[in-house]
Amino acid sequence: MKLTNIYYLLIILYLWTISSCKVRKQQMKAPVTINPKPTLNVDSLSIGPQIDFLFLEGQTGISRHDDFYFLDKNQGWIINADGMLHQTKDGGNTWNLIYQKPQTYFRCMGFQDEKRGWIGTLGLDDPYLFSNEPHPLWYTKDSGFSWQAITQFEGPKPKGLCAFQILDNETMFAAGRVRGPSYFIKTKDGGNTWTSIDLTPQIGGIMDVYFFDEQHGLLVGGTASNAIEDSKSQILATQDGGNTWKTIFTGSQIGEWCWKISFPSSQVGYISIQRKGYGNYYFLKSEDGGNTWEERIFSKTPYFAQGIGFINEQIGWIGGSRHFTYQTEDGGVSWEKIDAGRKLNKFRFINDSLGFTSGLTKHKIQLLKK
Repeated sequence: MKLTNIYYLLIILYLWTISSCKVRKQQMKAPVTINPKPTLNVDSLSIGPQIDFLFLEGQTGISRHDDFYFLDKNQGWIINADGMLHQTKDGGNTWNLIYQKPQTYFRCMGFQDEKRGWIGTLGLDDPYLFSNEPHPLWYTKDSGFSWQAITQFEGPKPKGLCAFQILDNETMFAAGRVRGPSYFIKTKDGGNTWTSIDLTPQIGGIMDVYFFDEQHGLLVGGTASNAIEDSKSQILATQDGGNTWKTIFTGSQIGEWCWKISFPSSQVGYISIQRKGYGNYYFLKSEDGGNTWEERIFSKTPYFAQGIGFINEQIGWIGGSRHFTYQTEDGGVSWEKIDAGRKLNKFRFINDSLGFTSGLTKHKIQLLKK
């Protein structure tokens, strides 16, 4: 064989060897597996939706925001203890100051539509919170840019208001105040006239109101006025639109009062209890439409609870004076601390997947399906 032919043969053998090695290496990188074991995805083990607790950065003053109100996912208003009213049109991402009443503690609020709204004030002479405004209820008909005081009531004029509920365009309720005196007011004609009832002989202070319909409702607060140290938690109920009330629950401990109400469904409801000092740190739960209530523990260490909100029967939050919030995903059976929310006082939900909460900070709450 000629030398040239041998040379070409060696080159062919060399190229064939390199090609075979590459094929073998490629086969080793992607071996054939029979009945492969599935890879475990930790995220897939989570039960229920993803919970987003989003901080809203827009500036709305440095004092606590006791209440807010959204008509839909975009348009809302928020008040604070310095008499400031801000408005948002983009779901809380940005806020504009549209009204301010100095030396006035704005305590509660509601809007019937884009134009008509209501603000309740704390009133005069509270021993711990300052407000220099004697009129407890104010009304706007231009989206909050100007306000008029309600000066006439059928019945005694309330001292101050801590809670406001809009049942429909014609029917609204309000009540207050913390540390007393205790008043309940209502309108059945869209706010043209208001009826007031003095409930001070029956309850020391009122912090929240909730009506299921025009006739059946609840008021929560405490048995004693002025000092929480002398009070027990108390719930009043009415079956005649607020004309008469009776006590349906009194707490087992002294040194506390009920604070806020949340009903995620017609049958299941929750109430937060603000406690000062040591003892059991309870919330209340009802599973029969508010007829009966049970004390349940949410914290084993001191926590000055205030706002409570449940977006459904299982998922909810309790806010308070500490720099964290309690969260449950099993209807209050167990609670965990989450690093979100500062002194949260109020929760309101737009639907079963979107809500808002406010206190020293303000947040948007979203449930995202996985």
